[in-house]
Amino acid sequence: MNNYRFPLRGKIVWLLPTLLCGAIGCGSSDAPADIEISPAKGKLRALSTGYINASRKLKRPPKNAEELKPFLKDLGDPADLLKSPTDGSELVIAWGTDLMKPPPGGRQLVWAYEKQMHGEKRWVIMGRYPFELTEEQFNSSAFAPNLRKPS
Repeated sequence: MNNYRFPLRGKIVWLLPTLLCGAIGCGSSDAPADIEISPAKGKLRALSTGYINASRKLKRPPKNAEELKPFLKDLGDPADLLKSPTDGSELVIAWGTDLMKPPPGGRQLVWAYEKQMHGEKRWVIMGRYPFELTEEQFNSSAFAPNLRKPS
């Protein structure tokens, strides 16, 4: 039987760089900066999360605001989450949009948006995430089948 032992030097060659990297750190010495999420984006993200939670629990997408509201309570004021984060008007929502299925053609669909633009942009929820789009981006987006673009 051959009892071969690694020499101590071979172990140090691997152990020393590992310990140094752990002690010194492999990244920048600057502390990570806090990323600030705009209140509008946070609000629409909560609405999207509530819509997905409702879809999972109901085993289908919510058909209206009343079905969605119980799932928004833990995320904020349901009435407030269903309104535009910039002007407080009701959001346009394509009720019954199934976010659990892949979108047709692989393109994310706009299923909720602000009625009015603010400045040159408007907030939308596309797929599961909120975005602030220019009017050109908005008009060239794919919309949920039961959602009409504003005229």
